[in-house]
Amino acid sequence: MTSEHAADRPGWPILQFTQGLGDGTGRDDIAALLRHVADTIEGLGDVVIQDIVFHQELFHEDADWPHLTVYYHEKDDQDEE
Repeated sequence: MTSEHAADRPGWPILQFTQGLGDGTGRDDIAALLRHVADTIEGLGDVVIQDIVFHQELFHEDADWPHLTVYYHEKDDQDEE
């Protein structure tokens, strides 16, 4: 996995997914969220990660619901090793 700037490669699609831990006990466990997203990224195969954005939404008045959005593209011949 590598990282690069999207502006360097105009005209190709950026894919994305957003993940949180779901409703219930432990949904605010940031370390578990990071592990969960890392497992998902590994499952994507040979991709280039463009960006990862952390969000924290108010679930209800006393609980936050963190989630991550990952932006990526599939690796191709133009990507450096």
